[in-house]
Amino acid sequence: MAQVTVGVPTYNGETHLEESLLALAAQDHSDFQVIVLDNASSDRTAEIAQDMCGSDPRFAYHSNPVTIPVIENFRAVWSLADSPYFLWRADDDLSATNYLSELTNVLQADPEASLAVGNLERRFTDRTKFTKAPNLPHGPPGQRAPETLLQTLPYWIYGMWRNTGVLEPVWDTQRRYGWLWAWDHLAMLPTLIAGRVTCTQSTTFIQRVQDHDYYVLTPCEKLRARKRYKALAQEMLAEDAAHSAAVAQALETHIEQRVARLWSTRRRCLSSKLRLR
Repeated sequence: MAQVTVGVPTYNGETHLEESLLALAAQDHSDFQVIVLDNASSDRTAEIAQDMCGSDPRFAYHSNPVTIPVIENFRAVWSLADSPYFLWRADDDLSATNYLSELTNVLQADPEASLAVGNLERRFTDRTKFTKAPNLPHGPPGQRAPETLLQTLPYWIYGMWRNTGVLEPVWDTQRRYGWLWAWDHLAMLPTLIAGRVTCTQSTTFIQRVQDHDYYVLTPCEKLRARKRYKALAQEMLAEDAAHSAAVAQALETHIEQRVARLWSTRRRCLSSKLRLR
């Protein structure tokens, strides 16, 4: 059994998949396996992944018989992992060569952490933006929780997870939520509320930024997603009997920042309804 599993859920990823897999093969941490789960692609995805498997035994290829929803594919590739540590990798993303080794080190150094994240380099078509991982407060996880909720960014979902049942409850919550919008934050939310995130500025995740139509919601849909997200978040908070008032307040701000701003979204929703009359 490998120490780290990298799950690569992919669909028609031929444009960047080879580069992404080669970046994983070049990692300075050798004790890992990569599982590529092809969501019934119609391009050269299978050929590219199988070529990598043929040249590097740390890579394995699986394919769904039919295309399933994006999040279900994320869940399916996670379910194939049996290692102590796990992370997802989109089929067009990259990372520094020390990404796996550094995140493994910081998780091992902080046994109370469930998720380790590094810096972020976002590559747009015409520019690059670099964001340092935050300096979260020291101390017990409960003391780190408010700042963790306020500092979180979507790319943290691609950090390294301690694969000990941390993600198991997420999938039922996601089914109850029903939206792709902000699902990454919802997946991380129990970990954020508990303050079990550790950060390092010694490695970098590299994310290609592309437009996806399925992420676009109307203002009225965003309001509905926000309402459901908040209800589920409050359930999680109620299950954490040790949470503080500061955590509850930070959660409200988190929902405003990461899901939808209530009043501005409500105004846009009302305006769209009036235009349809």
